[in-house]
Amino acid sequence: MGYVEGLDFLSSDITWQRSGNFFYKTFKTKSGTALLLGCTHTFWGEIAGRIVAYLAEMGVKRIIYSGKLGTLNPDLIPNQSLATGNLSILPNGQVVIWKNLFENIHHKKIYHGVHITIPSVLQENINWALTQKETISFVDPEIGHMAYAAQTSGVEYSYLHIISDNLCRKYQYDLSNERENNVIAHRQILLKIIGQAIIEL
Repeated sequence: MGYVEGLDFLSSDITWQRSGNFFYKTFKTKSGTALLLGCTHTFWGEIAGRIVAYLAEMGVKRIIYSGKLGTLNPDLIPNQSLATGNLSILPNGQVVIWKNLFENIHHKKIYHGVHITIPSVLQENINWALTQKETISFVDPEIGHMAYAAQTSGVEYSYLHIISDNLCRKYQYDLSNERENNVIAHRQILLKIIGQAIIEL
């Protein structure tokens, strides 16, 4: 789920199939057949958790979320680093811990850390980030909700995201200029790493 158009190279299917609000392509992993699953609507926050619960009801056993998020680690360069982990703090303070399917992948561009799920990206300002950076590595509005829904529904779940902006240090590229050619080129490299990691599952 997530940034599936960037992982299109995993599939030999020429066209995307459509089913209701979802579109998909099939591809092979070491453990069997998988789907690149996209949604016709942008989903935010708790809605992402509801989609995970719905997919579990449809019989899905494993969900990988690949997208982009912010980091509070000042040393991580946006669009040159990937994030993963097995813990997220929900907006109500509840901690969700799960088995990270990417735990044993060691790559110089993949960083493991604690995630916080916030109600809105509007909360991601510099003052907030500076109070959180000692304990939190990554932030977005969806990951924790999806992990909680996966646990509740009995499905496997993990994320592997492009770090798209750094909230604690100014770098050349961030969300304001993410469509520049240099950013796109760096992200293509990261997407290849994500794709290879997923194929190994």
